[in-house]
Amino acid sequence: MNFTIGYFMVAWLIIADGQTERVHDQVAQETTAKKSEVSGGIAAASHDSQADADYKIGPQDLLQLAAVISDGLKKYITNPQVTVSVAEINSRRIYVTGEVLKAGAFPLLPNMTVLQALSSSGGFSQFARVKNIYVLRKEEGKDVKHPFNYKDVVSGKKPEQNILLQPGDVIVVP
Repeated sequence: MNFTIGYFMVAWLIIADGQTERVHDQVAQETTAKKSEVSGGIAAASHDSQADADYKIGPQDLLQLAAVISDGLKKYITNPQVTVSVAEINSRRIYVTGEVLKAGAFPLLPNMTVLQALSSSGGFSQFARVKNIYVLRKEEGKDVKHPFNYKDVVSGKKPEQNILLQPGDVIVVP
């Protein structure tokens, strides 16, 4: 009997794979994924409840599809319990470039600031002009330059420059 159930589950998963894109499109139309929204088919797993409310499914995020799986299993199992979580959030990234030790794309963590992103990049090279750092951000279709003076921020003179980062921000260290 276990072999039969296994066979049906494999066959069903192959069939359900074709429905993945349709379901992903439906899910993407939702404005926000909540932490335990099993009835809608998605439970976003995160360490920060503020991030849960702000999380939106992105094009490169990996998800399981609880509703599709649960519906398919109802034919073979009474009241199947299916849990879904976000496997990877790949659409929320920031970029650090220029005179840093480790330039590249980094995952945007909840409430991440410029200073935190710079520490993720391994520090500055010997040629970095730390007073002239800036964040490039798309605002209303235009690149906007937000200044960041590392020395002023760490000394407490201009803490307002340590802004919260948004997906797609580029930190430039000249």
